[in-house]
Amino acid sequence: MVLRVREEVIAAQMLLWPDKVRSADSLVASAPEPRRQELQMARTLTTSLSEGFQLDEQHDHYRAALDDVVTAKFAGQEPPACPLKRQSGRWWT
Repeated sequence: MVLRVREEVIAAQMLLWPDKVRSADSLVASAPEPRRQELQMARTLTTSLSEGFQLDEQHDHYRAALDDVVTAKFAGQEPPACPLKRQSGRWWT
């Protein structure tokens, strides 16, 4: 089966003959091997960004608020109000 785009529609078409099926290897360009300097730069960046980061100190406020809303809705209650205020295009607590 192949997906073809026709104007604003994606159509699925069955391929009935083996000569219509081609390998996708020719469609994907192979990536070059990274140079030693690039690997060292990636290690340095990863190390500098991970210094001082403690996963157990992180808290997903959005997930906690969403869990409160889902729990309230499931219980047939009014969901809690949003405690966030929008200031200059960003959301703050």
